[in-house]
Amino acid sequence: MAGTGHVRWWTVPVNVAASVALRLPGAVIGAGMMAVVAGFFGPAWGTAIIYGWMAAGVLTLTGAVEGLLAATVFRYRRAADSWLAEEVHRLAPGRRCRVYVAPGTCGVFALGGHTVGIGEHSVGAGGPTPALLQSAAAAVDDLRGGRTRAGLAMGLWAFPWFFAKLTAAAILP
Repeated sequence: MAGTGHVRWWTVPVNVAASVALRLPGAVIGAGMMAVVAGFFGPAWGTAIIYGWMAAGVLTLTGAVEGLLAATVFRYRRAADSWLAEEVHRLAPGRRCRVYVAPGTCGVFALGGHTVGIGEHSVGAGGPTPALLQSAAAAVDDLRGGRTRAGLAMGLWAFPWFFAKLTAAAILP
């Protein structure tokens, strides 16, 4: 199907500017909310908390913290011996990428700058299909281009705002 002029409908190109513009207001509001909460602990502790919060967002750009988040927060399972791991290492030789199985999802996607995930439902489909192989190539291309790096940091900084929105929606009639 590659090279025949067909549109690949199973992958979505990542627009970095639009992604950051979409998450930036939530990240700014979340950081402001964190600053207000940190202010309850006094100037010294409040400053330490807010700097720690901002540093944690920056640390999500590293491979170690990204892997920790994938395994603990997102509950992804390692898939180091899978066909996808072999395909990712073939497509990106010399690049350190981790491959995970994501519960409750389908398709192949890039997360952050060091992680490629395959959905649990796609694993249940059996071996690599042409759609999954092209999806893997698109995910590796997103990793190489750096288009997915800002997502985790923006998500972490926006978490207080997201939590406030969920809480308000659950409490208010």
